[in-house]
Amino acid sequence: MIPTELVILLALIAGIVWFWYDSQRAWETVIRHCQSACRELNLQFLDQTVSLSALGLARNADGRLQFLRQYRFEFSTTGADRRQGRAVLVGRRMESIHLDHPEGSTLLTPDRPGIHRLN
Repeated sequence: MIPTELVILLALIAGIVWFWYDSQRAWETVIRHCQSACRELNLQFLDQTVSLSALGLARNADGRLQFLRQYRFEFSTTGADRRQGRAVLVGRRMESIHLDHPEGSTLLTPDRPGIHRLN
């Protein structure tokens, strides 16, 4: 019979590996969406600047509990400046991308296609 401690240890290791893999896929999703948003706005996305800024739990549209991840990233309007952006991901779904653009803050959401300026 397998000792209980070993089963718990293996389950813990499997959970850590799963969380790491899920976090990598989430990070790649954010990069893909942010690159697309910056390309749409003729901005330069600085992909090496993407970092997790907050991690929590939230319910998705179906009411299921999933990880809510908030990321920060940088982009450039001219190639010589650096501006801040934020992205929110719930599970695998991109909730929003917020860009601190010099012409006014910009919010992109999948539910409302297009670009929304927030002045």
